[in-house]
Amino acid sequence: MRATCRRSAAAGYWRRATAAGARWASSSAPPRTRTLTLTLALQVGIELCPTSNLVAMNEIPDLTHHHFPLWWPHGGEVSITVNTDDAGLFNCSLSSELRDIAEAFDLTWGDLVELEEHAIDASFHPEPERLRAAFRRQLAAQAAAPAPGLTPEPAPLPPKAAATVAAAQDASA
Repeated sequence: MRATCRRSAAAGYWRRATAAGARWASSSAPPRTRTLTLTLALQVGIELCPTSNLVAMNEIPDLTHHHFPLWWPHGGEVSITVNTDDAGLFNCSLSSELRDIAEAFDLTWGDLVELEEHAIDASFHPEPERLRAAFRRQLAAQAAAPAPGLTPEPAPLPPKAAATVAAAQDASA
């Protein structure tokens, strides 16, 4: 296990483990084949800290070059989370990290909800189902009375209505 941790640290990753489980945190380096294979095999979560990667590592010019899209397709196999590294040092919040990664990679409201559900899965919370239930209650409250700028994406229009809207837009162009 120590050899694996040393190899992972040398590859730009570090592992944090407790009796409750384990999760990986990453640098701004993209997932390497061995690290990705090991991560998928162990089913540990991936913590991504975009602002920290951008500012501290100084290896990417902007967040559109972040390695998030290399991990995101594996979200069904491991928990991919977006986090703050040191909110005081990097002047960021979890909300700003999620907004920035959503803007950089055109994530939808559903994608952001999925990211937060991954965070619940990867957490060391003693009652993850209770946490998930509280999260879902918050989502329901948000949908009932959305805050400005934080509204869920609207439901898609039925095909006939979408065609009418498209025709109206074409006519006005």
